[in-house]
Amino acid sequence: MSASEEDFKTAVQRDSPYLWVTWLTKLLVGENSCEWAAWFRGHYQRYEQVPSTFDETTWQLNHTALLNRIRSDLEAKGNSVFMENQNSFALKGHAATLGGNVYALDLNLRERWSTPAKVSGPVLSAPAILSDTLIVATDAKQVHQLSLLDGREEWSFGVGEKVRADIASQGERVYIIDVDGIVHALDAERRIELWTYDSQE
Repeated sequence: MSASEEDFKTAVQRDSPYLWVTWLTKLLVGENSCEWAAWFRGHYQRYEQVPSTFDETTWQLNHTALLNRIRSDLEAKGNSVFMENQNSFALKGHAATLGGNVYALDLNLRERWSTPAKVSGPVLSAPAILSDTLIVATDAKQVHQLSLLDGREEWSFGVGEKVRADIASQGERVYIIDVDGIVHALDAERRIELWTYDSQE
């Protein structure tokens, strides 16, 4: 077979579906974002592989930015858009996010309070738990600091775009990246923004 024929070799369908459990776990935890790719790998073999020099991080950032632009354009025209991860589940300590809402749980995992009436929009990223507060970011371009005790809002802060990435924290500092790639560093104790950084530059 010549090199040109090898380059265009087509995938061969498997006799029966084949699945590695690790493919599923990466989908479930959000490490992989394309469900179709896992389906394709399970049903086909001997297909062209991604070269080892492929920059997956840059591709993922560009792909996510493209999807968010398309979603925003469709929503601006009055359409309802449902995307991957909007029904995602994340549990951190005694706070969980499910389907865009945040739930605070007691030691017996019973609900103490939830966010539908307490924040500006759906929460599609995992929150950050500080000493006695919870930091959540929403699709309405807002960050909310809530009391872990009763869900009461203690502070809110506007960011430039929707937030879909999980929130990171260190001590009382909180790090949030919006869908435009702007990183916001906040001091939850003093309730101020410390700095911003454009990760796309």
